[in-house]
Amino acid sequence: MAIVTGNGGATTTVEDLSGFVANFGQDNINNGGQVVFAAGEDTAGVGGIYLDDGVLVATIADSRGIFTNSFFLPSINEAGTVAFRAGFDAGGEGIFTGSGGAPTPIADSTGEFKTFGAPLINDAGTIAVVASLDVGGFGIRIFNGGFKGTVADDSGPYMSFFRLGFNNSENVAFDAFLDAGGRGIFTGPDATNDKVIAIGDALDGSTIANLQMGREALNDLGQIVFWAALADKREVIFRADPDSDGDGVADIVDECPDDAAKTEMGVCGCGVADEDTDSDGTADCEDGCPEDAAKIEEGMCGCGEAETDTDGDGVADCVDECPDNPQKIEAGDCGCDVADEDSDGDGVLDCDDDCPDDPDKDAVGQCGCDVADSDGDGDGTPDCLDECPGDAGKTAPGACGCGVADTDANGNGVADCNDSGGILLEGSGGGPCGAGVGLAFMITLLGLSGVRFRRIVRQ
Repeated sequence: MAIVTGNGGATTTVEDLSGFVANFGQDNINNGGQVVFAAGEDTAGVGGIYLDDGVLVATIADSRGIFTNSFFLPSINEAGTVAFRAGFDAGGEGIFTGSGGAPTPIADSTGEFKTFGAPLINDAGTIAVVASLDVGGFGIRIFNGGFKGTVADDSGPYMSFFRLGFNNSENVAFDAFLDAGGRGIFTGPDATNDKVIAIGDALDGSTIANLQMGREALNDLGQIVFWAALADKREVIFRADPDSDGDGVADIVDECPDDAAKTEMGVCGCGVADEDTDSDGTADCEDGCPEDAAKIEEGMCGCGEAETDTDGDGVADCVDECPDNPQKIEAGDCGCDVADEDSDGDGVLDCDDDCPDDPDKDAVGQCGCDVADSDGDGDGTPDCLDECPGDAGKTAPGACGCGVADTDANGNGVADCNDSGGILLEGSGGGPCGAGVGLAFMITLLGLSGVRFRRIVRQ
């Protein structure tokens, strides 16, 4: 006896059951090709759970120890861990895991639970199983290192649970009868919102008359396979694809399975609409100015204002104080049309410097550019206009020259520097100059230098 696979040609032996009395339908395989099965050995009264990796057959558990010969429907994950239900010789039952060593107990009837169905194990080692309580009632329970919680139980709309599906996301699908009558496939405690399909529902141009979900009929994509008998007498195997967002597109082909408004990520990704408010061809999510059709970035001027650059200097007019002068972006001290240059480097810009090439002057002054307005003698007249720049008493040489005052002590109209002394004679009457006209003579008395006499002789 053996378990084989085939596709119409030669068959491939998966499991040689020589030495076993197999329980057909009680086997399972993982992606690594490991096969787990429940079987009775040729040895009378001995049965167990066995794991075959293609080389060796390992015993997971058998009835030679504490267990009765009541093993059925084992489950195996990708790590090769097997979950199974077993009864005790001493009475009661439990669920266990194993991979070739001593089985690990997960839950048993010595605690709050009374009975267990066939468990399913996912790759994380989490187990889903239908279990009843000592106090009554039963439901779908989750275990991982202990009891984690209940998916659904008979305290709500469900009357009984049958086959389960369990995946690596810890999603559960189950076949159940309802208290209100009818049967369906569900994924949670709410028989309305968690319904996948039920007897009486329209499907494939007919109506479901009966249905049944297979064991382990739920995959990691959330897809569920089930058999249905239709009112038109057809029997069909269907696959139900989840539609998480209810947009009518199955998650398997919906790029945004949680966004009912989108089935493709588009430009903005799921959860964000690909809107283009200003119709500029750029979605709002990437448009820095979603209400300005002329811009997609704020730029220098911000949304709603064009980035015009009249003078082509690379600075937009909105921030350019001199939008018509490519040499300036600020008016500065000289204004937009005049460069803020300082040719002579004196700290005064040429536009404000009357002597732009003279670093010592920024005003023409009395002497003009390039000539200092110095006043060496401090007489208030700059040297450039002072003929006697070293004589504070004079600004011109006069009769006596710089350094000598043009004093006229005797008031004779001759500066003292040129007046050596003398006698002034004045005449009147009928002298040589005519009647009534006085003659004046200057008589110099030798030897009396510096002393002047004035004698009036009238003729």
